[in-house]
Amino acid sequence: MIIITKKSSEITQHISNEEPVIIVKNFIEEDICNHVRKSSHLFTKKNTPKIGNRNKETFWRIDVLPSKVETERIFRTLCIFPNDKLSIVKTTNPIFNKMAEFQDKYLEFGRHINSNIKRRPQILHYPIGGGFFDWHSHKRFPNNYGLILNLSKKDRDFQQGQTEVILENKKVIKLDDYADIGDLILFRYDLAHRVAPCDPKEDLVFSDKGRWTAVLPLLS
Repeated sequence: MIIITKKSSEITQHISNEEPVIIVKNFIEEDICNHVRKSSHLFTKKNTPKIGNRNKETFWRIDVLPSKVETERIFRTLCIFPNDKLSIVKTTNPIFNKMAEFQDKYLEFGRHINSNIKRRPQILHYPIGGGFFDWHSHKRFPNNYGLILNLSKKDRDFQQGQTEVILENKKVIKLDDYADIGDLILFRYDLAHRVAPCDPKEDLVFSDKGRWTAVLPLLS
């Protein structure tokens, strides 16, 4: 049910077989993940949160049980506009470029990109003290597989709270039991999934601790 690999030929085959979860080990070096995580946190400390235009600017916002959403959540999100000249964009672009290259090579994303559908680079932070993203699912295409790059390390940056996926046989699997910092998680995009509460017994603190990930969905 969970495929762990680094080999290009195996990745192609597993995607063709529509395996529900594929984990590509050591996709990004740990020191790069640490730098992206700390730089993202620093950006939120130096800049005011807002609801920006993802087609024109880089911005961050904080969601604490917002009222007008379909899925309950507590997280901090940094939306990257790749053409910005900001230092945080220069820091994060290399990981998102590598994720985009992976999408084009294995998922044929390039043919889906047009004026209405674009890649949406995003850093997500689930803080200790209960950061979470409740159960939800998506239409499978055009994404086919969702990508999650782990930027933090379990048992160092957080203790509890990880991505969980419900398979077609109703079995719930906890992906961070198999994936470490720097690993790339692929999950079939139509499977129900969530991020369980991160260290819910602690005080809610938006620090550089907690669970940090990079995602690159296709959105209009």
